[in-house]
Amino acid sequence: TWGLLFQEEGTMKFGKNLAFYRIPEWAKHYLDYKGLKRIIKQLQKMLAEREIRGPENRDLSISQLNDSSHCFELSEGLFSGEHKEAPKLPSALNQGGKKKALVTIANEQLLDEELIIKQWIQEYISGVDIMNQFYLTKLAAISTKFEELKSSALSETKNKTFIRGVKKHAEHGAKDELEEATSWNRAFADILVLIRWLDGFCTINLLATKKIMKKFLKIVQGHGNTDYKSYLQNYTSEKQFVNPHQLSEMKKNLLEFFARIFNEGNKIMARKMLDRAHPKTRAKDIFISSFFLGMTLSVILTTLILLFIPGNDHFSHIYLVSVTPIFRYTLIFDLCLFGCGIVIGYFRTFAVNYLYIFQLDPNYRIREEQINRVALLILYVWFFCLFLQVITFKYDFIPTHSAIFTFILFGALTFIYVSPFRLIYRGARVEVIRTFWNIFTSPISEVRFKDFFLADIFCSLVKPFQDIATTMCFFSSDSWIVNTEAHCSWLPVGLGIAFFLPFYWRFMQCLRKYWETGDKFPHLVNAGKYMASLIVAGITIYKAYYKVDILPLYVTMYVIATLYSYVWDITMDWGLLRGKPAYPFLREKLLYPAKYYYFSIISNFILRFAWTLTLMTNSIFYTSRIGYQVLLFILGFAEAYRRTQWSLFRVENENVNNFEKYRAFLEIPQLPEEEQAYQPFSISLLIDIISIQ
Repeated sequence: TWGLLFQEEGTMKFGKNLAFYRIPEWAKHYLDYKGLKRIIKQLQKMLAEREIRGPENRDLSISQLNDSSHCFELSEGLFSGEHKEAPKLPSALNQGGKKKALVTIANEQLLDEELIIKQWIQEYISGVDIMNQFYLTKLAAISTKFEELKSSALSETKNKTFIRGVKKHAEHGAKDELEEATSWNRAFADILVLIRWLDGFCTINLLATKKIMKKFLKIVQGHGNTDYKSYLQNYTSEKQFVNPHQLSEMKKNLLEFFARIFNEGNKIMARKMLDRAHPKTRAKDIFISSFFLGMTLSVILTTLILLFIPGNDHFSHIYLVSVTPIFRYTLIFDLCLFGCGIVIGYFRTFAVNYLYIFQLDPNYRIREEQINRVALLILYVWFFCLFLQVITFKYDFIPTHSAIFTFILFGALTFIYVSPFRLIYRGARVEVIRTFWNIFTSPISEVRFKDFFLADIFCSLVKPFQDIATTMCFFSSDSWIVNTEAHCSWLPVGLGIAFFLPFYWRFMQCLRKYWETGDKFPHLVNAGKYMASLIVAGITIYKAYYKVDILPLYVTMYVIATLYSYVWDITMDWGLLRGKPAYPFLREKLLYPAKYYYFSIISNFILRFAWTLTLMTNSIFYTSRIGYQVLLFILGFAEAYRRTQWSLFRVENENVNNFEKYRAFLEIPQLPEEEQAYQPFSISLLIDIISIQ
């Protein structure tokens, strides 16, 4: 093996590509290639300076290295094949390679190269030991998981219906993660993925040890030191990760077992089933998403053209005002669905354990592809109904100008959201409805993280909730038949309740948490934030109902409530401005890049004050009824974006902190490896690149 690996491979910068092929959660267990290379460069620099001064005392033999007259010793048995823990040298590297490799002495002169060689060897053998121990630990864990799964599967083999069901689902590819529990097909595929990852871990580290050893030997052998190669090769080759035959045997056993139980011994079909269980993006998702995206874009283009070509003489864009609330709230809800897909993608990319935080069943896989597919379907229905409604108004297809296609949109989306049938991810929809019920019954119901989280999102959906009240009025009267704006005696009260309820629910949840924990901070302080919002809601309702001018009071309270909410966002919801972090104004532990936080701090402040646009009554938005509806659309989009951004950091903060004590323990387990969105690993590609370049 070592003879093959020591063949020439070209001049490719191996270290730059090594980081790309690492599995992020395993990063600290890889060989510290950069750190070892840094020591080699320092050694090379010192030897070059020694060369200039003269060739005296250049050669270092192993006997010299073990000579007790030197100021530092390697551990006993270092070159006898028996490694024991060595004493720390002055500047031993940490495994992450973040500390400097240089060591200074009292007289501020360069260390003798002997000490640097000792340090390199110590760091190398330490890194090899860490890699090997991690390999053995992971191997034992995978083996245990495989044996447990085998036992469970064997206990079910008597059920013929069960076997047929597994084969039926497997033949049609991976199941929709939101609808179905984990199948046996996917369970065995999970283990196969872990085996392949561990195999890749071994191969990459073997390449890394070989490359860094070549660099080291090239330096020291050039100065007469010829005793290191055999020792380093022998020491490394004795480690189990160098020849992971156990992984190959386990992979073979897994394939044979799965083929025997689920495929009547057909190994080719078994391999196809296991490989197909974990596609990065399923062909079905790509096809359906691409289809609806293309159809949506074509309908958008057609609708825009239709709005600007001549129609009947009495057509006016004012006709669209009456149906705007229905189209507005349905579109904002769909944007929230897209936002859900976006944040889940980020959670999986940065290993935020949202499954644990939201107490989701790990057997139900929530993936962004399925969520975005549904959001695209709804978006297509939305634009198609808008297109048909514009045609109806503009070309008198229906004499009464009724909002028939707006009614169809309302009915179709209501069916999608609350349908009791087993389609369009019923399990996820039921869970959302249960969470909504817990919010509705606040403070009677227990407040979990998912309950507070959804209730906080509701606070951003005040205008859509008011649009729902308007929609109820619109369709419960004859307004939709004759296309007039909704007019109901109860509508002003309904709008006030829609404004009031989201903040009331959160206020009561805070009181419930205070009652459970007895902690005035943060729960009573948080309740004060929602009380400020309730006061603003009360002033707004009073101003609209009695038609009185109390603008100064309204603006003052709105500014106070907005600043209160913004400060809470930054300090509590996101956990920033705490401690003495490496990045100013952030916190010590970050899961996202620092630039994400800085951008969000600024953009969140701007978007929090977007409501001030409604005070500019002389702006273009107030010159017509259509302009005002456009303003409401813009504010709705801005708030949907702000809340999506807020969600990213609120859940990430919950992953590293527990400020509001929604769980009993601070520590959160890592996101399961099969849920993380790693770059697809291809060790063969890495080897090909090395060989070609």
